[in-house]
Amino acid sequence: MFEGVDYEIDLSQPKGERIRNVMFHGEPLADDATLTLAVNNYRYSSALKAQGLVAGKKDWESSNSIRDMIVQYFAANSPVEPFVTDNWRIVGVDLSEDDPRRAELISLINEGLLDPPYAASYNLADYDALVVQAEANRSTGV
Repeated sequence: MFEGVDYEIDLSQPKGERIRNVMFHGEPLADDATLTLAVNNYRYSSALKAQGLVAGKKDWESSNSIRDMIVQYFAANSPVEPFVTDNWRIVGVDLSEDDPRRAELISLINEGLLDPPYAASYNLADYDALVVQAEANRSTGV
């Protein structure tokens, strides 16, 4: 998650193509724009730099831990009123938990008629095809 930019995560797209409609200060973020991120050393070294998600060098590093900086911030600014900016949202999938089709698909998984979705999630947009697959598995005794 990032604060300061607005964006959508389109789970219907393959990895590497899921971030959509990125806005910065109310304008579309240009492909060649450069942003500065504030992250802890672990996140920078292991997740961002090692996987090639960021380029460049650290602009600044503190000898203080993130935990100590947060304690200092709270000490100077208490009470802190948390707020949610709703700057991102998931799109491309139907997350309707109260949709009866969702419960049916869970039942079909629990009956062993559909494989558990370990590496990817089932989408209600694929409901009809999943039911056909489950019925085919039922008729063949899979």
